[in-house]
Parts: sequence; C-alpha cells; structure tokens
Amino acid sequence: ASSRLVEQQQLRLGHQRPGDLDPLALPLGQRAVITLRQRQSAELRLDLRFGLLTLRRGQWRERRLLSERFFTQALTPTPVESGYGFMNFFLNTGQKRLPGAPDSSYAHLGNGTNAVYVDPTSDLVVVARWISSARTLDGVIKQLLVGSN
Repeated sequence: ASSRLVEQQQLRLGHQRPGDLDPLALPLGQRAVITLRQRQSAELRLDLRFGLLTLRRGQWRERRLLSERFFTQALTPTPVESGYGFMNFFLNTGQKRLPGAPDSSYAHLGNGTNAVYVDPTSDLVVVARWISSARTLDGVIKQLLVGSN
C-alpha cells in the first residue's frame, strides 16, 4: 500500500510511468522520472532532444519520427498571425519575435518564458529557463550567435 501511495504522490508531482510517456519521449531516450532533482535535469535533456528533433525536421538518428510534411506545415505562418506556426511553433517571421536571430529560426515557448530556441541556419538548439522576457531571450541568442561566428 505504501508503494502505491508513493506512486500516486509522484504522479501528482508530474512524474510519469514509462507507459505514460509521450510516444516521442521513448525514442528520444526519455524514461520514467523518479525524483524531483532528477526531474529537472531530465526535463532539460528532453527539451534539448525535442529541439534537436525539430531542428532535424523529425529525424532521430536513423528513424523518422515525424514526417517532413508535418514540419513544412508547422513552420508555415498562419493567416491569423504570421508569428504562429503549429501550436508551440513560434516563428521568427520578419525577425519580429527575435530581432537578433535569423528569420528562419523559431522557438517552442512555455510558461515563465521557458524556451527551446531552434536555429536551422546555425545548426543550434538552446534551452533557456525562466528568463524575464522575449527581449531577454533575444539578447541571449544574439550573444550566442555573435560568439559562434
């Protein structure tokens, strides 16, 4: 009974059992998360891997996990807002969102301005956590791009 209570508590805190993982998580190497300390580093690793998956347009090592067509559609600006692709694909159309980054870059943004920045031009993925604003993210990206040239 006590192990069941621990499992229920872990699930309440956001931990997952292997069978509960997103279908993309296992091919990207994500397994069940056991402790809160491990959870943060595991989430960072998964965010980086997710960024690499989108940078590689659905290809993970020798496996195609998402179709090329999916990425063509996901990275096409919507008629309603040119900065939106598919849900969670925030495009940098006209360099409006991130003026210091290439037009071809995009980001997956979450609560608290957690971002997975993807730059196909520079072959770069950056995970930034709890930054204060999009302007701050732009400054970080600008510094990284200047330093890589």
